[in-house]
Amino acid sequence: MTGQPEPGEFFESEKNRMMGHSQLLFKILHRPGLFEQSPYPFWDDEHISGEMLKAHLDPDFDGASRKPAFLDRSAEWIASLAEPAAGKRLLDLGCGPGLYAERFSRKGFMVSGMDLSRRSIAYAKAHTYPTIRYRRADYLNADLPGEIDLATMIYCDFGVLPPESRRLLLGKIFAALKPGGCFVFDVFTRFQYAGFRETATVTENASGGFWATEGHIVLDRRLAYPGDRTFLHQAAVLTETDLKYYNIWEHVFTRRELEGALREAGFRTIRFYGDVSGAPASPGSKTLGVVAEK
Repeated sequence: MTGQPEPGEFFESEKNRMMGHSQLLFKILHRPGLFEQSPYPFWDDEHISGEMLKAHLDPDFDGASRKPAFLDRSAEWIASLAEPAAGKRLLDLGCGPGLYAERFSRKGFMVSGMDLSRRSIAYAKAHTYPTIRYRRADYLNADLPGEIDLATMIYCDFGVLPPESRRLLLGKIFAALKPGGCFVFDVFTRFQYAGFRETATVTENASGGFWATEGHIVLDRRLAYPGDRTFLHQAAVLTETDLKYYNIWEHVFTRRELEGALREAGFRTIRFYGDVSGAPASPGSKTLGVVAEK
């Protein structure tokens, strides 16, 4: 007895594996339904989350977190919305490795940070102020702390959520805020995707890369759903032994849409800016910064 499968068993296993891959690839090549989710984790994938953390911490790259100069300016402005900050409670949703949370803590806030990525939360706990309370959780399903003076959700995370999740989250944040408390967040506008064209590209990464440690091939698709002002970045990743796909959605907003959703949730005062550093909003701005007061 060698413990090895018989030839017939091996080929049957390989046939089943390839059939499974073929069925999944066939599914991927069909146009996904609006906000259709991937069954594979992205934010908490063991390898991808490490690559995302490196991107967050790279001071010269602003595709995950913005550059340090903007973070400083943004934290200064957000803190000014709740002056004096000392002793006030701030909840940072999607806090990542704690870049904003640490800056808020320096301003005197009592900060709680929440993020889905185990890797980012572990880094934040090990490398930022021990007085900050970090929690690894999905803010859509987790209980939020109450009596919050200021809640933040920064770098357009709000737009990755489907409509029902956006409504749920706004209700939860409204309930968590004190009267007079504010929710500060940003979103992309249609100008972020000006000139967008749907594309599909295939790349080979023989030595591994962002999507996998081992060699892999990536089918990368960028799709538009103009009737909903929503865009999809889909990456299908094929390794020697596996095939996974990731759907990353981005909804872009108008002021009217945001104001309607925020008033439906109960917010009474809504102010718009060009970004979350308090820059004036301009007609062609790619982002909107929003301050919604309870």
